[in-house]
Amino acid sequence: TADNAAVPACMNRTLRDFGLGRNQAISVPHHWKVLRALELMHLYKLSSLAVVNFDGHLVTSISLADIKTIFAAANLSLLWVSISKFEEMRRNKEILLEHHGKDVYPYFAAQMDRTILVAISKMVATKTHRLWVVNDARKPVGVVTLTDIYRALNPVAQATEGRPHGGA
Repeated sequence: TADNAAVPACMNRTLRDFGLGRNQAISVPHHWKVLRALELMHLYKLSSLAVVNFDGHLVTSISLADIKTIFAAANLSLLWVSISKFEEMRRNKEILLEHHGKDVYPYFAAQMDRTILVAISKMVATKTHRLWVVNDARKPVGVVTLTDIYRALNPVAQATEGRPHGGA
């Protein structure tokens, strides 16, 4: 299409081509308490965890930003509800207050064979900076962030544009 004509060729390479999403995805069962997920994030210095069902399929994610809403609302009892219940409550509130009937996605994911362009498009459309990388069975195998994509594309973009590498 005409739109794709303006897209640099590197944007049509896959996450796999750039070695993205190969880092281990840390996941937790959906029935865990929110507090237990927070403890794991603290232990591993993570800002987000993949949340899986009993079959290991990705069903949602939980992040520090999500958990901060508990403290902001001074509703500490939510730390002891299951992650799935917390996410259900959070999504229902978002649907009513912020999204005015628009769909609220429980998670954002892509497979390794998706292009960088598709990954960025998903991040833009869903207003997130992270995509879980899943296998064919929807099991989380990694995560890719906008920072990861920038780092992967930077040498390619600079070589394409003829700019020198280097910082300030």
